Amino acid sequence: MSAPSPYPAEVRTRFRAAARSGAPVAGARVGRGGDRRLGGDVELWLAVDAAGRIERAGFRAFGCPYTVAAADLACERVTGRPLTELLAFDAGALIQELEVPPERFPVRIWIEDAMRAAARSEEAT
Repeated sequence: MSAPSPYPAEVRTRFRAAARSGAPVAGARVGRGGDRRLGGDVELWLAVDAAGRIERAGFRAFGCPYTVAAADLACERVTGRPLTELLAFDAGALIQELEVPPERFPVRIWIEDAMRAAARSEEAT
């Protein structure tokens, strides 16, 4: 008999099959948050249309399953939204939805920092 997983079902699902994980697409805006020396980091990328809406969002992450799940959920939630909304992006609801424990709350800051940095980025990859 195996031990129960310490992660909620949504976190396990997103960690095993993160639909938005991968390298940035050509022309994407890229932002980073976190620090591997401190336990994890996230690189988020945004493909933005001419009207300033996010057509596609993706990520690359290093960290615990909460990091991967939160990055995947954040990318899902911002797709279709105006780029300008991301300057005030708040990952608090994502953290609650994924049942992230207090010791993993830095994940919230990493996601927010990466999202805001990508929104401000004028450099295309």
